[in-house]
Amino acid sequence: MKRKTLICSVVLVLAFAGMLQAGIGFGIRPLLLIGKTLNAPTLEEMDYAHLFDRPPDWKTLRYGVSVQFMFKTGAFRFGLDVGIQSLYISEVSAVADSSEKAVEAAGHTLGVIEFNPLRLLIFQVGFGAYGIRWAFISEGGGVDLEDDSGIVLHPGVMLAGGINIPLGRHLSVPIMARADLIFVEGGIRAPITLAFGFSFNL
Repeated sequence: MKRKTLICSVVLVLAFAGMLQAGIGFGIRPLLLIGKTLNAPTLEEMDYAHLFDRPPDWKTLRYGVSVQFMFKTGAFRFGLDVGIQSLYISEVSAVADSSEKAVEAAGHTLGVIEFNPLRLLIFQVGFGAYGIRWAFISEGGGVDLEDDSGIVLHPGVMLAGGINIPLGRHLSVPIMARADLIFVEGGIRAPITLAFGFSFNL
């Protein structure tokens, strides 16, 4: 097992070195996502609506993190986008020291193609899978209840565009408007975010 791991590691290092030698650049881009889910589900669409004893308040301000691993050739980049983001929180105001809330989040793995005209602009499109999971938590009143859906996979598309501010030869600051369109049963989850972070380029 150790020998196979060593051989795989050597092959990956040699392949990576070969791409750099061929002029294909590589970059890592950690991003923070802050925004809002445009279309939180109605109570009728929620699998866990029956768990609430009264209508909840929606909190659709959302956040997440994402890391992009990108190879560059000319004005194009291609690679992977891996991350996790909250979609919304539905919560019932506390009554008599009790509270009820449900949280829905999505992890994603996407293949991404990026176009960088003039080196300052960024346009991205990504395709892949989103794993959505909700969790319901009720506390207080002498009874605690937890329930969750497990992870359910859905197809989705990511669209993004913005600017890339260079800070040096190997470092830049990307700032993008991003939309993730997640195709769920009966509709679409559409979190819209501002994505920003750093890009480390070789």
